Amino acid sequence: MDDLLNPVEKFITTADCKTKIKLALKLRDLANSLDSPDNTLDKIAFGGLTTAVVRTGFDLKLFHLFSKSDGSLTIDEIAKTTEASPILLGRILRHLSAVGVLTQTGIDSFKSNQVSKNLCVPAVAAGIDWFFTGLGPQFIALPNYLQKTNYENPTDVMHSVLQDAYNLEGEDGFDWLRKNPKTLEIFQNFMSIRRQGAQDTWLSVYPVEEETKSWSPEKAVYVNIGGNIGMQNAEFKAKYPNVPGRVILQDRPENIEKALQTPGVENMVYDFFTPQPVKGAKFYYYRTVLHNWPDDKVVEILKNTRAAMEEGSLILVDEMVVPDVGANSWCTSIDLVMLCGHASCQRTQTQWDNVFTRAGLRRLSTVVYQVHTNECVMSLQAV
Repeated sequence: MDDLLNPVEKFITTADCKTKIKLALKLRDLANSLDSPDNTLDKIAFGGLTTAVVRTGFDLKLFHLFSKSDGSLTIDEIAKTTEASPILLGRILRHLSAVGVLTQTGIDSFKSNQVSKNLCVPAVAAGIDWFFTGLGPQFIALPNYLQKTNYENPTDVMHSVLQDAYNLEGEDGFDWLRKNPKTLEIFQNFMSIRRQGAQDTWLSVYPVEEETKSWSPEKAVYVNIGGNIGMQNAEFKAKYPNVPGRVILQDRPENIEKALQTPGVENMVYDFFTPQPVKGAKFYYYRTVLHNWPDDKVVEILKNTRAAMEEGSLILVDEMVVPDVGANSWCTSIDLVMLCGHASCQRTQTQWDNVFTRAGLRRLSTVVYQVHTNECVMSLQAV
C-alpha cells in the first residue's frame, strides 16, 4: 500500500493549488468507486450530524486546543481544559476521528491533522457557524417546499424555502435577519472575515490605476454598493491610496452603523432599490450582492445604477460565474443556498449576460481571480 501512496504524497509537496484541486477530485471519485451501500449511507445520512459535532467542537475550543499541542492529547487532559465530561468528550472525539477531523493515536488519545487545522481558520469557522445556524433549518425544509411547489424553480423572494422554514409571511431573508440580531451578527462575521488575507481578489487582476489615470479627484472613483461593513473599501484604499476620487461605501442603516471607519472612505446609507444618488462614478461595484436576488430584481437594481452612469462609468460585478460543465460542489452548494434563502441563484455567464442586457448594459470583460470558487470580476458598460 505504501508503494502506491508514497509517490502521490511526494507529488503533493510540489503541486500548485490548481493541480491539488484536480487531484483531490480524482481521489474523491476513486474513493467513491470503492464505497459499499453502507459507506454511502454513512457519508450522506450523517453529514448534518458531523456538522453539529464540529459546531460543538467550536464551542469547546477543541480545535485550537489541538493546534497548540505538539503531539497527542488525552481525553483527561482535554477534560481539564474544557471542563466537559470525559465520557462525553470520548464520544465526540471518537466520532471526529472516525470522519477524519482528528487522528486517534491511542485508546484515549488524539492529535490534530490538516482538517482540524483548517477548522482553526477564522473564515472556515465563521462559515460553518453561519451555514449550520443560519441555514440549517432551510436545508431541512427544502424537500417539502419543492414537493409543495410541484418542483417549480423559485423566483419569488417572499415565497422561498426560508419562509417555510421559519413560518414567515411578508418578510424576505434580509427582513428576517434584521429581526434576529444574533443570527445577523453570525452572518456579518462570516461576510466580513471570509476575504481577509486573501491573496487573490478583484484588485489583483483588474487594471484600476490604468483606468483612473485622468480621473477627477472631485468625482467618485469607487462606490461599493451593498458592501456590508466596508472591508472592500479598506482593501481598495490600502491597495490604491493615491488613486484620485471619492471612495464610498453604501449599505442599509444596520450595516453602516457597524461599518469600518476607514480614513478616506465615506459611509453612506443607501437602498439599491432606489435611484443611485452618486452620479458619474468611475466604478460602481457589487460584490456577492446580485446573487441574492432573482433576475427581475437584479435588473431593477442595475437599472438604478445605470441611470447614474456617465461617460467613462463602469459597473463592476464581483460574483461567481458557474461553469456550464464540471461545476464543483462549492458552486453548486452556494447555488442551492441562494435558492433556499432568496429564491435566486448562482449564474452561468450566459445567465449573467441575459440580465445585463435586460438592464441596458453590455459586458466588456470577465476576469477570473479565484479558480476553485470561480469568482470573477465582470466589467459592464451602459448601452
